[in-house]
Amino acid sequence: GNRGIRLCLSNEDIFTEQLKALLMAGADKKLKIMLPMVTRIDEITRARQLIEKAKSELISENITVSDNIELGIMIETPASAIMAEVFAKHCDFFSIGTNDLVQYIMSADRGNSAVEDIYNPYNPAVLRMINKVINDGSNAGIEVSICGDLAANTDFTEILLGMGLKKFSVPLPMINRIKKKISDINLSSAQQLAKEALSAEDENEVIKIIRKG
Repeated sequence: GNRGIRLCLSNEDIFTEQLKALLMAGADKKLKIMLPMVTRIDEITRARQLIEKAKSELISENITVSDNIELGIMIETPASAIMAEVFAKHCDFFSIGTNDLVQYIMSADRGNSAVEDIYNPYNPAVLRMINKVINDGSNAGIEVSICGDLAANTDFTEILLGMGLKKFSVPLPMINRIKKKISDINLSSAQQLAKEALSAEDENEVIKIIRKG
């Protein structure tokens, strides 16, 4: 649908005002701007151009703005996940948005009860796609984090650490639980668990591997 970065770029005047607000709010601070629903390089390029335009206009009005800006993208579409290696050249960080990513990979609307059994984060296709994005980001030297329901599901914490993930974005009530889970994990064991899960053929096998681990 027409949402996320698509909606922003189809309403440039409104988007520019939002960017100006961010630049002013982040004055004299490190500012991180994240673009949602990215599927094409030109969306990142156009957003970066608008950020520079907004910045120049504010400076011309003697308004102090952030001079330390990082531009990142949500990886929540198969297009951005598949092209993560390329996208990493054009942005400063990734955040893997698992809710949308799962439903797009599985072609199953998470709000449709008729396909709720297909919307399944334990499916190996989901794990392999996430693993690819983590590796692509790591190889490019950019930060990769994960958010959404999967990030807060302790079933996946060890596997994600084994894949090389270093940053989780979770709801406030889950922070202590995730921290405790991480503190109890042996990294070598996590890497072996991730390897086994990534070689699984279906979600039932993934669940068995997780339960065993």
